[in-house]
Amino acid sequence: MNASSSLLDESSPGKRGFGSITLRSILMGLCCVVFIAAYAPYNDFVLINTNFIMTHLPVGITSMMLVFILCLNPLLRTIRPGSALRPMELIVIWAMCLVAGAYHQDL
Repeated sequence: MNASSSLLDESSPGKRGFGSITLRSILMGLCCVVFIAAYAPYNDFVLINTNFIMTHLPVGITSMMLVFILCLNPLLRTIRPGSALRPMELIVIWAMCLVAGAYHQDL
């Protein structure tokens, strides 16, 4: 990938680049960020449950990623072969969730 190419790579599923950020991963990450922003305060302050995001390895975010890896990826692979989330896409989603969790902890 040269310096003039875009970070967003909307390539076909057959082209498996590991150095790109896809629009699909950003949109899924944003959905997760919205969920964390809405659910974490509700869980912590209204339900008064164990904190959704509490430690250096947040249980809530880790559970969400396990659902992506163990449930969503096989479903995507079954519906359309080659459409499962790539490792770089999962890392983008994970990083976005961690940033949202860190912001929530500062409140």
